[in-house]
Amino acid sequence: MATIPPVGTWIAPGSHRVEWDALTGSGDTCLGASDINLPYKTINVSGTFGSAGVVTIQGSMATDRDAATDWTALNDINGSALAFTANRIETIAENPRWIRPVASGATGGGF
Repeated sequence: MATIPPVGTWIAPGSHRVEWDALTGSGDTCLGASDINLPYKTINVSGTFGSAGVVTIQGSMATDRDAATDWTALNDINGSALAFTANRIETIAENPRWIRPVASGATGGGF
């Protein structure tokens, strides 16, 4: 089990890319990333999912990322939970203080 920090890169003014590298599946914990000043967010999940792999995108409004206990699944703009079972790009409907991916059931090589 690993704790994976977000790695951020500014692409252009108002455009920030955040990645969590080496997420391998159940048991890994991703630390949240905060871009609350950028209200429009798009998520791109890619990797090897295996037969039962799911990546859920969660958000929290906690003041302290490391003490957050209110992580909740986020939704796309149609109101469907952001739970990925294959490579896909979606827009996030909410604008929480913190965002993180959570993997479960992965039997593939990683996300």
